[in-house]
Amino acid sequence: MLPFIAIILLFPPIILIFSKPVALFGLPLIVVYLFAVWAVVIAAAFLLSLRLGKPDPADNEPG
Repeated sequence: MLPFIAIILLFPPIILIFSKPVALFGLPLIVVYLFAVWAVVIAAAFLLSLRLGKPDPADNEPG
C-alpha cells in the first residue's frame, strides 16, 4: 500500500499543485514538497519494517 501512496503523491497532477512561485526557507515550494514526500515515505517504510518484525527461522525449516 505504501508504494501506491508514494506514487500518487509523486504523480504530476499532484506535484503541479506545489509548482507555485513561493519559497520556503529559500527553496521553491515544489522542492520542499518532493523532499518532504521522499522523507515521509522512507520514514513510513522504516516504521513498517519495525512493526513487521523479524521473520521466524522456524518457518523456513522443511517438514
